[in-house]
Amino acid sequence: KLLIGVLVIIASIYAFKGIQQSSKDKTTAKGYALALSALDKMQLRCTVLWSEIGIDKVCSQSLGEMAIGKLKKDVELTVIEGRSHRFTAQAKAKRMGSDKLFQVNKKGKLFLNVNGCLAEVVALNPSVKQIEKLESECKAQAK
Repeated sequence: KLLIGVLVIIASIYAFKGIQQSSKDKTTAKGYALALSALDKMQLRCTVLWSEIGIDKVCSQSLGEMAIGKLKKDVELTVIEGRSHRFTAQAKAKRMGSDKLFQVNKKGKLFLNVNGCLAEVVALNPSVKQIEKLESECKAQAK
């Protein structure tokens, strides 16, 4: 009986850790989705600006922050290059366990930026495992 009790306690601890990790992964993935969504919204707003006003207009930091609206409280957005032919912006979640830096280009392609290595992200709501895989691919290329 004692052995069974100990086994039940050990199993309960592992189950609790699994639930805790799953919850953390969901929160982290939400941070990824917020950052990617902000970049997607910004790029779309900039594309509209260039098509309506002209490609010589700079899509500025302030326009980007207006474009992402309420996401501004959860996402740190930085316009790297605001001109249409070289547009680049980066974002990362301010909280939610996400320290990953994401990037968008003028064509609306989204990337994970790992120390300058860009790995294309194909979904607006990637899982933690998908992002970890992209990160490891970048790190392998660097070696």
